[in-house]
Amino acid sequence: MKLEEDWNAMKLSLHTQPEVPLEAEVISPAHLAGLSEAEIGKLTLYHGNRKVELGEFFSVSGSGPEQLEVEGELSAVKLLGSDMTAGSMVIQG
Repeated sequence: MKLEEDWNAMKLSLHTQPEVPLEAEVISPAHLAGLSEAEIGKLTLYHGNRKVELGEFFSVSGSGPEQLEVEGELSAVKLLGSDMTAGSMVIQG
């Protein structure tokens, strides 16, 4: 299920496959609220034991993270929405 085109939605698309698990607990509507695409791209994720920026693995587009779509081959991406308290997420992958 994809988010409706007329929703005020944000999309994160995985463009680089992680070689080891990528811990992405910051990918949730509450964590992304109020941040620009550039600020979201600079959020910290853990690639194994190494800190990386979200933008090294995901492209960010749209606005309104209350409705968040995450797409790509996400089998190595862990903790998506793990502490989600509001909004909605659609995972495609």
